[in-house]
Amino acid sequence: MSNFGLQTTFEESVSAVTATNSVAIGTERWENGRKYIYAYNKSTSTAGVGYGVVYSAASGYSVTVSSIAGENLAGVVINADIGPTEYGWIVVKGHVPVQSSGNSAIAQGNKLILDTVGAFTRTTGATGYTGIVAGVATGSTATAGTFAAFINVG
Repeated sequence: MSNFGLQTTFEESVSAVTATNSVAIGTERWENGRKYIYAYNKSTSTAGVGYGVVYSAASGYSVTVSSIAGENLAGVVINADIGPTEYGWIVVKGHVPVQSSGNSAIAQGNKLILDTVGAFTRTTGATGYTGIVAGVATGSTATAGTFAAFINVG
């Protein structure tokens, strides 16, 4: 028997950002071809739309905005900024718009790593940035700005 045409009804939008958790931290959810994780922004900085966050050393699904290039990406904020000490949904797998750090042009097919302050840059081989590949560019940009990417960290 198949379940074609059935949809799950959620109590909260993936755009929701709250001061108290509305679901358990670490809850996973698929919507519109993207896998989301519910997380807590433990940092003192706002996690902006299109920027990546990293896991905080403090606890499992607490995230922070990092100033260190090459860190392991936890996910990308895509629907609404998540302020300090707020809860929200981050994308860990799927097609998303992301921010370029502006360090180099991004071309379709470039492998992406997390750069400083949550922006993304391309890997440049042995002489360039080091870090864990977080995704691949599906769009391009010549300078700092938004471009399309496929992220796969979860």
